[in-house]
Amino acid sequence: MDSNSTRSELADQQVPAALKNAKFNTSTTKSTFVYKYPSWWDASPAASEDLTTQLNDGTTVVYRWYKFVDQPALQRFELNDSEKGNLQTAVIKMQKDWAKSPMMAEPSKGSLVSFDSGLLTSPPKGFEFGYVPIVIKQFMSAEATPIVTPTAKPTATVTPTPIVTPMPIATPSAKASPVAKKVTITCVKGKSVKKVTAVAPKCPVGFKKKA
Repeated sequence: MDSNSTRSELADQQVPAALKNAKFNTSTTKSTFVYKYPSWWDASPAASEDLTTQLNDGTTVVYRWYKFVDQPALQRFELNDSEKGNLQTAVIKMQKDWAKSPMMAEPSKGSLVSFDSGLLTSPPKGFEFGYVPIVIKQFMSAEATPIVTPTAKPTATVTPTPIVTPMPIATPSAKASPVAKKVTITCVKGKSVKKVTAVAPKCPVGFKKKA
């Protein structure tokens, strides 16, 4: 920290000797945890077979391509065909029109953060727009395994898409009961006329429902 409590880099000769000479050993313990998608995801139709990629942390990631509106995370919203069509059209337009030029200038010093190369994938032919890659499994690899590459070559102009890492998803809620429809009836009493609107309308005392 400098005098303004702002983090700033130090020149090599300014780094304390104890920190400069410290050894940070790599952990030799491998995680046995395996992330796997919940079984109800199988109700969502995948657009591709299972594909794999290797990450720099030694884990293997298994993923599938889904049509945007068919991805598991959206199924709990129970969109109708019209809503799905509008959303799919909007996503395709966004992906096609996304800026291909740099969105910010290069830093004057240092370097920007970068993605693990295993997190970037190019869509197979036919999946360039309107599709997303979704992770369905991740586990620590016993040894490196070949990355499965889609048979079709990706279109050169398409920007690699980051694989979507799943976030905890709430259990789908029960479907809401339909709202009862209100009905309007006409009630008469001599020359007096009243209209009553309700779910189960009834005429006031002394009035009769007009046929």
